[in-house]
Amino acid sequence: SMQSFVFQLVFWVGAGALAAILWIVSFLFSIVVVGLCLMPVAFILSLVPFAALVYGVVAAIQCSEGVNFKYWLVGDWVRGTYDNP
Repeated sequence: SMQSFVFQLVFWVGAGALAAILWIVSFLFSIVVVGLCLMPVAFILSLVPFAALVYGVVAAIQCSEGVNFKYWLVGDWVRGTYDNP
C-alpha cells in the first residue's frame, strides 16, 4: 500500500503539475509557433495521471490474486525505506 501511495502521489502530483505548467507555457507562447508545438506534448503529459490510475488498478487486481506486485520505479525505493525503520 505504501508503494501504491508513493507511486500515485508522484504521478498525479508530479505529472499534473508538469502538465499544468506546460499548458500555461504553451498558451502564453501560442502567439509564437513554439507554443503551438508544445501543445501536443502538454496533451500527452496530461494523460500520464490517468495511466497511473490504470496501473494502480492492475496492481490491485494482481495483489487480490496473491501476486507480490512491485511498482515500477518506486517499488525498490519504498521497500528499502519502509522495511528499515
